Amino acid sequence: MTEYVERLGQAVAAGEAKHDRSPALTRHVLNAERRQTRTGYLLYKEFPDSHRKIDAAYAAVLAWRVRIEAIGSGFARTPRERKTRRLHHRKFTTR
Repeated sequence: MTEYVERLGQAVAAGEAKHDRSPALTRHVLNAERRQTRTGYLLYKEFPDSHRKIDAAYAAVLAWRVRIEAIGSGFARTPRERKTRRLHHRKFTTR
């Protein structure tokens, strides 16, 4: 997780990551404290029992991780370059 906290921070600083000015996301990011761990930085509440939420901040980190992984898997390609993928699993069929 530390890698993606750092990568999102870099993307925000570079102007690559933006958000829709959601008041909840803004509030949660402002509530989060970045703390050094052995492996890098993580986000924390100011104290464990704090009522000030940081869930949306971590949701942004996880969304950024998924974005990075999707691009790495080829989902950033244009539709013509992308191979068509179909789901062939019984959970996704209506028969």
